[in-house]
Amino acid sequence: MDALGGCKFMGALLKAEDLVELIKCATGWDDFTVDDFRKSGERIYNLVRVYCNREGIRRKDDTLPERLMKEPLPAGPAEGMVIDMETLEMLKDAYYKFRGWDLTSGIPSPEKLKELGLNELIEDVKKM
Repeated sequence: MDALGGCKFMGALLKAEDLVELIKCATGWDDFTVDDFRKSGERIYNLVRVYCNREGIRRKDDTLPERLMKEPLPAGPAEGMVIDMETLEMLKDAYYKFRGWDLTSGIPSPEKLKELGLNELIEDVKKM
């Protein structure tokens, strides 16, 4: 939604098909598909990640505020819960695997970058 210049709350109201129709109307890209839309978002996300990696961000930096890991929730269905480090690490493993990122560093894999047509970044990530 950020790349469209739209409100993130619109994403909760509109299906991907609706957003693609809006993009088609605005750009004239008659052959733009939902797959293209999703691939564009994935490209953006990986491009941002490689930029952050270049600036030194790694797996150790992907964490939650200390408060969520130490202070039990005061009320609601999850009352008393905290997120322990073991659970957070397990969730990061699953997320990185889903994204096609290296499990140890959190850097997008060369294969993922190639899949997304971001070939010009492959040599950069190999040096990180």
